[in-house]
Amino acid sequence: MRLALIACAGFTASVSAQMDPLPSHFVPAAVDSGVVTHSGLGGGPEVVFSAEVFVPDALWLRLYFDEAELAGVPGIDGSYLKIHSLEDGAVQRLDGVHVQNWSMSSAYFNGETVYIELWAYPETGPNRLVVREAEAGEQDGPAIRSICDGQDDRDLAHDPRVGRISSGCTAWLIDHGGSANRMLTAGHCIANNATGRVISFNVPLSTSSGGFRAPPPEYQYPVQPDSIQSNGSGGVGNDVATFQVHVNSNTGLAPRVAQGAAFELAAAAPPANNQEVRVTGFGVRDANFPQIPQEWSRTQKTHTGPLTSRGATWLRYRPDTTGGNSGSPVILESTGQAIAIHTHGGCNATGGANAGSAIEHPTLQGYLADPQGFSVPYVALDCLQTIFASDNGGDTGGAVYFDVQIASAPVFVRAIELNTGSERSTEFGVSVYRTDGSAEGRQTDPSEWTLVGQGWGLATGQDNPTRVVLDTPFALDANSSYGLAIVLDGASHRYTIGDGTNEQYSNNDLALTAGWATNGAFSGSVFGPRVFNGTLCYEPPPDWIIGNMPGNDAGRSSNLRAGRIKAMGFTMPAGDDYEFEDAEIRLEFDGTNNTPFVRIFDDASGAPGQSLGTLENPAISAGINTHIFTPQSPILLEAGETYWLVVYSNGNDAMHWTASNPAQIPTGLATHAGSLWSGSTGPNPPGASDTSAFMNSYAIYASPVPGCPADLNGDGVVDADDFFLYLQLFADADPRADINGDGVIDADDFFDYLGLFAQGC
Repeated sequence: MRLALIACAGFTASVSAQMDPLPSHFVPAAVDSGVVTHSGLGGGPEVVFSAEVFVPDALWLRLYFDEAELAGVPGIDGSYLKIHSLEDGAVQRLDGVHVQNWSMSSAYFNGETVYIELWAYPETGPNRLVVREAEAGEQDGPAIRSICDGQDDRDLAHDPRVGRISSGCTAWLIDHGGSANRMLTAGHCIANNATGRVISFNVPLSTSSGGFRAPPPEYQYPVQPDSIQSNGSGGVGNDVATFQVHVNSNTGLAPRVAQGAAFELAAAAPPANNQEVRVTGFGVRDANFPQIPQEWSRTQKTHTGPLTSRGATWLRYRPDTTGGNSGSPVILESTGQAIAIHTHGGCNATGGANAGSAIEHPTLQGYLADPQGFSVPYVALDCLQTIFASDNGGDTGGAVYFDVQIASAPVFVRAIELNTGSERSTEFGVSVYRTDGSAEGRQTDPSEWTLVGQGWGLATGQDNPTRVVLDTPFALDANSSYGLAIVLDGASHRYTIGDGTNEQYSNNDLALTAGWATNGAFSGSVFGPRVFNGTLCYEPPPDWIIGNMPGNDAGRSSNLRAGRIKAMGFTMPAGDDYEFEDAEIRLEFDGTNNTPFVRIFDDASGAPGQSLGTLENPAISAGINTHIFTPQSPILLEAGETYWLVVYSNGNDAMHWTASNPAQIPTGLATHAGSLWSGSTGPNPPGASDTSAFMNSYAIYASPVPGCPADLNGDGVVDADDFFLYLQLFADADPRADINGDGVIDADDFFDYLGLFAQGC
């Protein structure tokens, strides 16, 4: 189905202060899927409806829905939309919760055509999608001038903390209240309870005529309407707003986590003494001041100038700004702190000054003291960085290679930082490949590599970190070694020649050894040593409650099947109860015809008593690996009680539970309570007399349980309010939704919470 939409009339929003709404018009759409369901063939999701929306000559498109009935449970078996830009391949994924977060609309997509797919799972019920209209971007209009001294001196900027509001303003992330999604802007930029507002980071260069271009959906965030606190257009010195955004529907990350930074707020703006201040934002390019190119319009720019005067709640200063800069941070250069919100123009060729509202404005401080909406707690990614001091580089489309060694906990990589040799604001694609062991000797053999992550970047210039958020995280298993390859599309790597002293980097979680480079992806001459200039950023690994990983694999409990069964015991500490999250077990498989049977038992006189639950099996592969087993239903580990991890197997191929030699006793908050093995009782557990000297390699992860874990709002009652709060936590990928603590918010967490909800207090 292809729908060509022709505009009957144009629409352009009015301009206020230094706002600069995107020129656009709305075109009626007639996309209606009707009622559609899964065919019932196959167990996975399938496309049950698709359509193409085409608006001739549109610079960009955004869709608005009248109806989006998506069956199933979001994040588990829920139906979802995938919207594709045919111009640059950008994709947005929206489930039933995300559609509501986006106020029944989509992200912004570059180009005149988008392709929509509705995906559904079997036996989940009916679906229907109705697209009401498409908003189509137009060419740029005239700018609101506030250029000082007759010349536009702004430069391109790439401050990760500063984003663009779809209303035509600038907004910025703040370090406040431990929030990962709180932002500031001008009051006239956003009205209380406004719907459909979107924040975009990493905005690319505009078209050659100055038309707006959007970043991929991974860098777009919908504003929570009920979080907006704005005093509107209160005039100079009285124009402030704060709000919070939802997590990204593709990555599940809050913006402060994805962008890796936020502004520190000054307690108050200083007295004016012509000290240097900076304004960074998304102002347009004014045709009357041709010092900057058209492509810089509506992308991030920055300029410094003197702080010339101030009053009780206002500041005046002389960095260049234009329409679209409203809401920008005013930054004191000497400290890097934000001291005001830019709101109004006033500069001209002969004098004047631009103006903003001081950070200590009483209304703003009141908003900050009582934030509204939903705050995502800030948990920073951990990062390992090499160097950004290049003395060499490769060709566009080339690759760098390096090795990583992972310590005792798995690593989930969410973002990378790169050193590129391309012009600032060059757009490029990133592909990350992995091979087991080492990259050495495999640099020109593509068959040895597996694609594990992709992303999009906006180059920040040589020897400056360019941050790329990956569309999905990739895992590096505990106690494992890998070669990684990073291939660029549209940009070139910068790197450093290795000299024997600059090739190894490590922290407590991983070690990195560099490396090599080629001028083509897995082809051409291999240059080395070449030190990857970059950063790996990953979710912090959890701490176990008890464990003895990594083992040295020098011993093992062999062939745990046909009656042979092993158990390791542990006693929980006094004090808090704990919710079982997962078990890491070091296993060796002779083949893949094997079904592990892993359970948690309580204790009965020094041996496993009653089974508390069977653990979910992960994917298995031949050889020795650390495997992560998660509960099928919630398991409570009570304070002071003893429990047993019991491992058995069904299948024809042998499964061995490795151990260290000499024996390494498990340690942690919990204490080791015994090792048992039987050669005949399986699948029934061994008895108290079946003692074993082997200390098999494992780790138990668990988190303290509050007095009533299902009572999320703390009102002492487990009811519908708690259930709907959990749905919102789940949709926002809030860390509190990670019930099993495995670092990934997924169906397991949802069902775990259902179990806790059923238990009540």
